[in-house]
Amino acid sequence: MANEIGLYIRRERERQGLTQLQLAQRMGYKSKAAICKIETGDREIPRKRLAAVAKALGCSPAMLCGIEQNPTETADFVADILLDSEMVDMIKT
Repeated sequence: MANEIGLYIRRERERQGLTQLQLAQRMGYKSKAAICKIETGDREIPRKRLAAVAKALGCSPAMLCGIEQNPTETADFVADILLDSEMVDMIKT
C-alpha cells in the first residue's frame, strides 16, 4: 500500500512539474530524502503526513490513495474522447 501511495504522490508531483526538493520544501523538509523514500515505498507515510503531502500538492488525501481521481485528468480524458472522431462514432453505436 505504501508503494502505491508513493506512486500516486510521485505522479501528482510530476504532473505539477515539481521536483522532490520543491515538494519537500513546501512541507518544511530541508532535503528531498523523505520524499524520495515515500515515493519509492521505503518509508510508510503516517496519516498526518499524508494530509500534509496532499495539502502541499493541493489535492485530497483520497486522491493520493488512488480512491479519487484528479478532476483535471478526468476532464482531459473526456475532452480527448470527444475530440477523437473515431471514439465519438464508437460511442454513438
